[in-house]
Amino acid sequence: MEDDQTVHLLLVYSLKQRKLVETRGFEGENATERAMEAFEAVEREHMWDRETEVALIGADDFETIKKTHASYWMGGDLMSSFHELEALLPRSRTP
Repeated sequence: MEDDQTVHLLLVYSLKQRKLVETRGFEGENATERAMEAFEAVEREHMWDRETEVALIGADDFETIKKTHASYWMGGDLMSSFHELEALLPRSRTP
């Protein structure tokens, strides 16, 4: 199977704690399929939990995610840092 060129981040945000409580990164072979399976499982786990938001975001590279979803990293202790999420990805991409 071909490598998937999309970078995906699965984010679980606690409204009560006002922070990301879980993050997972997906890239490479079957990344989209693996990310969707993980998202669906986490969504089911938190289906009735009004204090938790689950998001799956994706883009062609991490720099795009930083720009399009900057609110996840704003506000100091309210959100996770870029470095923590960047560390989830096994390699950097260059155009």
